[in-house]
Amino acid sequence: MSEKEVAQLLKSVTNPKHKTILFLTYSSGLRVGEVVRLCCTDLDIERQTLIVRQGKGQKDRRTLLSSLPWDIVQKYIDEYRPNRWLFPGNLLIDILLSGAYRRFLKKLDNAQEL
Repeated sequence: MSEKEVAQLLKSVTNPKHKTILFLTYSSGLRVGEVVRLCCTDLDIERQTLIVRQGKGQKDRRTLLSSLPWDIVQKYIDEYRPNRWLFPGNLLIDILLSGAYRRFLKKLDNAQEL
């Protein structure tokens, strides 16, 4: 998948929650399951990092975010004002069923086959 295709795909998503999740998934290498389990306390604003708890291998790790994804996360927080969970609700089901996310995964799969 080219950088241009990824940019077009990310721009096509209009739901702020979905867009934030896709940006985090793509830009930081997080899995969807890790993203939807993020708590607000997992954000380190000063260092622009996220703590991923109980990721692959049941290990915690810290990941760095570049400016654009960090800005998108900040916008999302300003708009939605989450309390405990960064993405509260049944979001995993919403994301997995969304057409934009299915297209995103299909394009990533196709790119990895090359």
